[in-house]
Amino acid sequence: MAEDIHDELDALGIVQWRVVAIVHAMIDAGAVARLECQLPECVYPHDRSFTKGSGRGHNRKGLVVDHIIPMLQGGNSRPGNLRILHAQCNVKRSIGWKQTPEVRAKMSEARRRMWAEGRYANALAKRRPGWNAGTKRHGGKGGRGMSDEHVREARVRFAEGESYSNLARHFGVSLSTVRRAVDGIGTYGDVT
Repeated sequence: MAEDIHDELDALGIVQWRVVAIVHAMIDAGAVARLECQLPECVYPHDRSFTKGSGRGHNRKGLVVDHIIPMLQGGNSRPGNLRILHAQCNVKRSIGWKQTPEVRAKMSEARRRMWAEGRYANALAKRRPGWNAGTKRHGGKGGRGMSDEHVREARVRFAEGESYSNLARHFGVSLSTVRRAVDGIGTYGDVT
């Protein structure tokens, strides 16, 4: 029986490895008997099953792992306190309790503690210096982009016969960014 649930989970093709690992552990611990939404007041009461796909964000029927007793209210991450829900059911469930004054105070306290411990600063420090400087210089809103020096180098290498895809891999940008840079389209048109 458990093997069938494992196979059913694998057939969904979920790309978040952590969610897959947690759900497999929940199945092994006996916390999941069927692969369906475990919220009693499910948004989709007639079809509690999950659809194939990544379930990213608030995807219509994407699978998410939810804490029955939230961490801010003293819950833990053991299989007995976890359940699987649709992403929409998880949003519906969390809207109410997060708006109470005591929970909002705990969330603010947790954020202040993270700032004091330097967790946010450490996360920012791990980014490469200038990770979006090229794009911002060219008027973009985010992403890494390509500096003028990289654009010139990409044009020379393309003229020597290197493909767009190899250049994209080399510079760590998307294929469309390399094409725009090499062809001088948009914000890359002023680079000489």
